[in-house]
Amino acid sequence: MGRAKWKQILNQEETPSSFFSVEKDLEIICSRLIVENNKYSEYLKRLLMIQSPDCLDNTTNNIYESTVKKATLASLKKDGYIRIVPQLKLKEHEEMKSFIIITYDNGSPTDGNGYFREGYIMIDILCNFDAWDLGQFRLRPYKIAGYIDILLQNTPLTGLGKLQLESWNTLVQNEDFGGLCLTYRTIHGVDDKLPFVEEDNEEDEN
Repeated sequence: MGRAKWKQILNQEETPSSFFSVEKDLEIICSRLIVENNKYSEYLKRLLMIQSPDCLDNTTNNIYESTVKKATLASLKKDGYIRIVPQLKLKEHEEMKSFIIITYDNGSPTDGNGYFREGYIMIDILCNFDAWDLGQFRLRPYKIAGYIDILLQNTPLTGLGKLQLESWNTLVQNEDFGGLCLTYRTIHGVDDKLPFVEEDNEEDEN
């Protein structure tokens, strides 16, 4: 007699669950924001990393240019500019930053198809209130939201359809930070599976 054992193996046809697609979707979203489009990604990096009002306008500042060029997706995650854990914990005396927090919410099964899940991807944009005003009636959270929307709109994930912006709301985190919450609707797929694998057990045979 054989012994039944669960193994996580990708791209099989057994036991689908859209929860295993989360890691792929997060990687796709982060790559779209930071890696795949040099022009808009550079503007987004400037808004996140350079808190001065001239972060977009001053294109001759060597310090700004060097800061943006050195920034990678890995470094932005490590330094906390982009977060996939829904927590804003700041170190004492940490320099002023702006943040993007990416989370999932309000998931439910799709009608007539148990293999897919409808859900929402929430992107919180948080900026220190002292860094909101960029001059000329421009507000940092809305500029960040604009570039995120350009980069993510109609992005295909691992499920059905593409990312579509559904709503946005003002977000106040505390007396120092506030911004916007962007809500994107998506249908998560079943790109990852956890198949039921039968393995022989020599002890059972004897």
